[in-house]
Order: sequence, then C-alpha cells, then structure tokens
Amino acid sequence: MLVGFAFAATLLAFLVLHAASSTVVRPGFYTDQLSEAEAYRFVTTDLVDALVEDARALDADEFDEDLTDNPIASSGLTTPQIADALRRAIPPEEFEAVAAPAIEELVEYLAGERDSATVSIALGPYVEAAVLELTALMRESGAYEELLERELEPIFDEWASEALPPDQQEPGWVTFLGGSSGNTRNSLVRVFTRVVTPEWLAEQVEDGAGEITSYVVGSSDGFELRVALDDGQAAAAAAEIEAILGEADAYELAHSTVIRPAVEGQVDAVVALPYGLEVTREAVLAALREAMPREWVEQQAAVLAAGVGSYLTGQSEGFTFEIDVPKEAAATTLADAVAASFSEEYGRAPICATSTDAIRAHAVLSVGAVSPVCRPPDLSVEDIRKDATLVIRAAIDESVMARVPDTVTYTERDLRAALERDGGPDALDALDDVRALFTSDWTYTDADLRADLSEDEVGALDDVRALLGDGLSVEVAAEDREGFEEALEGARAAADGVRSGRWVALVIALALLVTVGAVGADSWRGRLAWVGAALLGASVPILVVTGPIYQAASDAVLDALRDEIAAEPGVAFALTSDLLTHKLLDIVELSADEVVGGIARNSLLLAILGAAVLAASLAWERIAGAMGRRRS
Repeated sequence: MLVGFAFAATLLAFLVLHAASSTVVRPGFYTDQLSEAEAYRFVTTDLVDALVEDARALDADEFDEDLTDNPIASSGLTTPQIADALRRAIPPEEFEAVAAPAIEELVEYLAGERDSATVSIALGPYVEAAVLELTALMRESGAYEELLERELEPIFDEWASEALPPDQQEPGWVTFLGGSSGNTRNSLVRVFTRVVTPEWLAEQVEDGAGEITSYVVGSSDGFELRVALDDGQAAAAAAEIEAILGEADAYELAHSTVIRPAVEGQVDAVVALPYGLEVTREAVLAALREAMPREWVEQQAAVLAAGVGSYLTGQSEGFTFEIDVPKEAAATTLADAVAASFSEEYGRAPICATSTDAIRAHAVLSVGAVSPVCRPPDLSVEDIRKDATLVIRAAIDESVMARVPDTVTYTERDLRAALERDGGPDALDALDDVRALFTSDWTYTDADLRADLSEDEVGALDDVRALLGDGLSVEVAAEDREGFEEALEGARAAADGVRSGRWVALVIALALLVTVGAVGADSWRGRLAWVGAALLGASVPILVVTGPIYQAASDAVLDALRDEIAAEPGVAFALTSDLLTHKLLDIVELSADEVVGGIARNSLLLAILGAAVLAASLAWERIAGAMGRRRS
C-alpha cells in the first residue's frame, strides 16, 4: 500500500509534466490556442469596432487641445464604416499570417529552441492602405460636406470679420458687398464656399494625404503639398461677387461709389446763383441721380461689378470703368427746380407801389444780383420765371456743371482708396490677401516641416520613417538586456526540466508499479491484480479531480474574475477594455482546459488500462483454462 501511494504521487507528477510538455512548453501551443480562440479575427473585428466606438466618445481636447469637436464624431462616418475600411487595409487572414510566425518564434526563443529571435513586420504598406481606405471612405460618406459646414465655414466667417471695419453701416463698398441680405460677412462666406467646394476639398486632402504618407513610410524622400485655386474657381468666385453686387441697389452703387466722389471733389458745398439764390452740392447730386434712367444705371452697374469681381479674384491686374455723366439732363432739372423756387418767392413779393420802386425792381432783375423787394406790375410771374430760368441755367452750366466731368473714370486705384477710406489699412491688406489666394500657390514641403520641428522632433520623425520604411524588425537576445539573461536561463531550465522530468517520472512510476505487483502477491494472478488495482486506484481520483471537479471550480473562478475586473462605465475605452479582458480570460480558460484536459484524458486511458488488467486477473482461471485446452 505504501508503494502504491508513492506510485499514485509519481503518476500524478508524470501526467502533469507530460501535459505541460505537450502544451505550455511546446512553442506551437500558444499560436494554436490563439488560432482556436479566433484571437486574430477578434483583434481585427470586435476589438477594432470597440476602439473606434470608444474613440468616438472621447472629448475633443483628448485628441488635440485646439480641436472643438471630436474628429471621429464630426466626420460623419459611422463606426462600421471606419472599422470596415481598416479591415480592408489589414484583413484578418493577413494579420494572422504576420502575427502567428512572430509569436511562435518568440516562444521558441524563450523555450530555448533558438539563441535569438527576430520579429519583422513590413508596416509601410499597411499604413498606406489604411490611409487610402479612410480618404476614400470620407469622400463616399459625405464627410467633406460635414467638415466644410462645421469646421471651415466658421473659419471663413472669422476671416470675413477680421477683414471688415467695425462699423458696417457706413456707406461704401463694405455695404454693397452685403448684397440683398445686407450682411457682408455672410456674403463673403458665400464667395468662399463657391471656391472651397467639397469636391475640391476632397482632392486636396487625398493628394496631401498621399504625399505625406509616402514620405512618412519612406516611399519617397520628400513631399510637396501644393494648394492652388484654378481659373474655374476664380471665375466662380468672380461670378459670385458680381451676383452679390448685382443684388445691391444699382442707383446707390453707381452714384455713391463713382459719381458722388467725382462731384464732391469738384463742386463746392454751396454755389451762389443769380437773384441771390444758391444751390447745394447735395441738390446737384440729387439732380444727377434723377437724370440717370434705371435700366441704364443697372447696365452700367453690371459692368462695374464684373470689373470689380475680376480684380478681386486676381483675374485682372486692374480695371477701368467709365460712365457718362448726364450733365445736360441734370442741369435742366436743377435749373427748373431753382427757377420754380425763385418764381414762387417772386410771386409772394408785393406789387411795386410807385414807379420808382418798379424802375428799381426792373434794374435789379436785369442785373440778377439779388431778388427784387417788389414785383413790377408789368411783369407777370410767368414772364419772370422764363427769363430767370435762362439766367439760372446759364449760371448752373458755368458755375456747377462746368466743374463736373463729362465722363467719370473709375479704376482699381479708386477702389483701393475707397476701401482704405471705409475700412482703413486692414481692408487693403484683406484685399491683397484675397487676390493672393487666387493668384499664388500655397506650398509646404518636407523642408518646411523640418524647419517647423525642434531637433528632438526631427529625430523622432526620422525614427518613424525608418520604422515604417524598413519595417518593424526587433531582434531579441538575452545578452542585450540587463537582468534578462538570468531570467531567461531560469525559464529555459524549467522547460528542460519539464521535458526531461516527465521521463524520469515515467520510469519511477513504472518501477513503483512493478514493485507493487512484486511485493503484493507471490503469484502472477495476484501480481496482476495488484498492478491493475494500483493503476485504477491512482488514475480514478486524478480523473475525478481533473474532470468534473476542475470544470465546476474553473467556471466559478472565471466568472468571479470577470465580475471583478469588469470595466466601470464612463471611463475611457471602457468597451475596449471589457472586450479585451473577456477575450484574454477566454484564452486562459481555453489553455487551462487544454492542459487539464490532457491530464484527464491520459488518466482516463490509464484507468481503463487498470480496469482491464484487474479484470484479467479476476478471470485468470478461465483464461488459463482456455489456454490449456488450446494446447491440448
């Protein structure tokens, strides 16, 4: 019995060592377990989905402090769209084909089957494929429309605010750029959005992403980002500016921006006329405005708007706009109005009481210097009006209209002067910036990038390019890491001990089993019975422990672990952590089941063998009799 107990302990040691040798000590065991647990597919499916979903829930400042919105949430892309694009870039089968050999080689090194291990993964192609998939997905999903509306239009609005003077109610070009809405900022944003369309934005992002990605992964030695607006975009912007100006009051556009400045510079604020009359500059301007037919004004304003739009968008270096001033019609209107005012005043004057007063009144009227104090009885109001109209018209032609140019010329110099007057120097800077936007290409190269980075950041950039260009190549050797060599030697010694120990345990177990039979009886039948009973008695408890008892205990322990380490809701990447934890526990459970299952299977075989030997000993006489009859 004592030897039998020793045999049972030795048998247990053998079964454990044998199971360990065929599982945890075998390098291929780990890749087999990962494959059986579908870990590679889990990483590229469930885990990727969880990562994207968790990233969608992050605050914008966790990506970059300058961002106002989470880029994943504001992109307009759904989680499946992003995850599927990543899976197309790195398919699960390809991921397993890369990862499995690397893991197996590392385990072989740790198990002592290799003196060193080298893990090599070409990362560049996967990075390029991922960027290509994501940019294509952004175009298909309408992300550029969302980006333009939520991110770029507010920037355009800010630019427009900076370019405009504080008080937009002052007359001038700022007012006319407001179009029908009267909101100049909104009108300028209209121009920007005609130029920066989703299609154009998609082309710029895709070209830029391709250039930068090729440089970062080492496919090219440099990059050049070039952002330029073509002639079609400039024409579209010019057409939009022309449309905005066309929405404004044509009378005001032509009168306030072209004719009024020309008249103000030449005509005095108040001009003296005969009969003690006078006409103001505003009255002159009003007469000129009245003399301009609406249809004609709209035609002239359209020509001016086209010239301004072409100049603002850089399609022309300047423009010249000429408009004929309707001086004749304005002079007639102005003379009639002044004469009517004079005749009305004359009609209110009393009739001269004496001939002397009448003679004096005639003299005053003939000179035309001042208005008479009385009305001669022989001159009616209508007669005076006719005569006064001729005198007043001649005076207006000489003193007013002679100073007004027949044709007013308006050029880009006048536009710039008006903008500077209305908005100050900043308005001119904004004008030049707008023209430069259409006439100059914006470029950014790898040299510019390096100039913008610090020395440490340039070094990090070169390291990343080397890593992605040459691929991830890690060589593991114990002597390269301080303190690792001793630990590795211990692990290898343990692995060697497991491999050799199982044979030692097997030999000792067989010796003890033979000893049980030898000391248990003095006949072959008895010896066989003792061997079978010892083998059965040692195997059955091991089978019970590694079978139902292990199954019940492991389920309870793993369930408790899952509950204990479950991620708390609300923490960053909670879904990813939860999925990863459960998958790791699944792999641990699968591996433990494989190890313990090996022990259970072998103990079952040994129990069956022991039962067969014991049954043979009980049927010894029948077997011996049958063999004797055969001999006879």
